[in-house]
Amino acid sequence: MSSIAVKLKEIMEEKSITANALEKKSGVKVSSVQNIIYGRSKNPGIDTVKAIAKALGCTLYDLLDQNESPIPSTLANREEKEWNISLFIDALKATETMMKQKNIKPSYKTALAFANEIYSYSQMSNKGTADYDFTRWLFEKHGER
Repeated sequence: MSSIAVKLKEIMEEKSITANALEKKSGVKVSSVQNIIYGRSKNPGIDTVKAIAKALGCTLYDLLDQNESPIPSTLANREEKEWNISLFIDALKATETMMKQKNIKPSYKTALAFANEIYSYSQMSNKGTADYDFTRWLFEKHGER
């Protein structure tokens, strides 16, 4: 069973809501919730998960395993370099700039995950500044709309 299925089932039990009731409340297609829970849908679409989270009164991150990042890591297996606080601050600024441009307000954990991803990618370039091309790409690919 996928981690999202486990978390979804836990939250549904806490809220005493059935799969059918959740599907109706969230407006997702019939059997969408059941498909996630029973492993027939291992990678549900973001719109489906957002609707389910909203109907449950939780965040997207609540439906993810605690060990998972809110955004997929493209750098998970890269070698870590020495901490560069100036670069991390620049990555935070790049995150803030892009959030303002796109008018999005992610959770703290999601915003921090974006900044961390930008920092890690930018650290590989050895330029000492955040890579704004990567930042734009990251927000286009994973940003909340």
